[in-house]
Amino acid sequence: MSDLPRGKLVDGRYVVEGLLGRGGMAAVYLARHTKLGSYHAIKVLEIDRPSVRKRLVKEGTVQSKIKHHNVVSVTDAIDIDGRSALVMEYIHGPNLAAVVWNTTQAGKMLPLDHIDSLAAGLFDGLEVAHAMGVVHRDLKPHNVILKVDGHHVVAKIADFGLVKILDDDGDAQTRTNMFCGTPEYMAPEQARSAKGVDTRADLFSLGVVLYEMVAGERPFDGDDMVDIVNRVADGKRRPLAEVAPHAPPRILEAIEAALVVDREQRVQTVQALREQWFAGTTPAAPEWEPDWLLSLIDAVPEPAETQVEVPPPPMAQGSTLAPVTAAPTISEPPPAPGHVPWLPVVAGSLLALISGGIGLALFGSAMGMLLLESTRTTPAPEPVADVEPMPAPAPLPEPSPAPAPAPPPEPTPSPAPVAAPAAPVPTPAPDPAPVQPQPEPEPQPVPAPEPAPAPVVPPRITLSGADGITVVLRDLASGKTVQMRDATPGRYEVVAFFQPNTPTTIETLDLASGDDVQVRCTTSRCVVKP
Repeated sequence: MSDLPRGKLVDGRYVVEGLLGRGGMAAVYLARHTKLGSYHAIKVLEIDRPSVRKRLVKEGTVQSKIKHHNVVSVTDAIDIDGRSALVMEYIHGPNLAAVVWNTTQAGKMLPLDHIDSLAAGLFDGLEVAHAMGVVHRDLKPHNVILKVDGHHVVAKIADFGLVKILDDDGDAQTRTNMFCGTPEYMAPEQARSAKGVDTRADLFSLGVVLYEMVAGERPFDGDDMVDIVNRVADGKRRPLAEVAPHAPPRILEAIEAALVVDREQRVQTVQALREQWFAGTTPAAPEWEPDWLLSLIDAVPEPAETQVEVPPPPMAQGSTLAPVTAAPTISEPPPAPGHVPWLPVVAGSLLALISGGIGLALFGSAMGMLLLESTRTTPAPEPVADVEPMPAPAPLPEPSPAPAPAPPPEPTPSPAPVAAPAAPVPTPAPDPAPVQPQPEPEPQPVPAPEPAPAPVVPPRITLSGADGITVVLRDLASGKTVQMRDATPGRYEVVAFFQPNTPTTIETLDLASGDDVQVRCTTSRCVVKP
């Protein structure tokens, strides 16, 4: 999809100021209200699929109901050139991922009071969402926006695109065993099936975010998506005390409680995690450096003060509408009633007489030329040879009926066998001496040969199509993720990453020995053909 140009008027109220960012399925633009002058962020879908549009509407419906200063608010749902879009609160500040990354690259760590302040905001925002029965399912530093207000910073949770409502009888947008979320921040039970998760999955993701803020690195990382998912499922990570020995025990214990693999043994509520984190202490309001924070968003367009004039809609032109009339010309005033203009009448009569004389002269010349031509002898035209008519095509011969098949010949009786000549009668030999019979050994049973097992031929999966797309298989029996070249017979789920950290489940695949499967992908979809 092409970007929305700066100055474009959308929904009759918002003027596009510039592009803020782009994700796996949507782009976010800065826009200004033409009458109120307020600034907003507009999230526009770039993938035109009914399921994606339905998920965006669900995201907007849920997020608009969460009224809290630690959650980005949604104010409207609009349509832009046939694409669904959400109008959201505009937060002028960087996301948490940019803050942590730039701090780590500078060889520093976030101060403890800054971490406490951000953690308190995340606790409050997530707790109000859970109180409404909402599971975020994609909590990560990229979805935490920091609102810079002078030296004060407020953490705001954004992007409820994978939201789940706990009181829904059936999560129609998520199938059983469906893989959705960001692997580095995903709870183990969510890696197995995103449909059956509850609020404790968000607590695990929050533990990963807090670990990264304290240590400057993620607890789960690997060479590829398969390695990361398997490490999360097995809980393979370095203890936080080894990575960040400077952190106080209260923080170390809280993060370890949130990162327990078994959700039944994990910390159960945001309130319990908050109490363990602060351990009776009161967080102090830190002094942030607003210039440094705003320098992390230099690619984001500053709110422009230019006024964009909204032109009136053009007049429709077409055969069904009356044409636009030209401007009337100025003419002499009409004569007064009762006055006869004699001069134009006399002039018109003279012109008529002159024209009549000229016409009679021309007519006489023409008649004379015709009479002269009629006196000349005109040679008779040569006769045209008769053209023989084309013979009519001969009628096609009627197809003769196919001859009836000849009856099969009667079988020839085989000749009677000729009797062989009688053999001569042999002379009887004298009876030999009787021999004592020897007992015959009992036959030993011969075991039947066992059938040889059929050789197991690994299935062959071929990926073709758009470059840069990662496609993996997730074993539904073990929950492990494997590369396509390492697949063995079994039941798998085909997962594609059209954008980094954005898995999309394609379909469930039953692989047998020797199967040959084709996976063909474009930039936005994949098709599996066995």
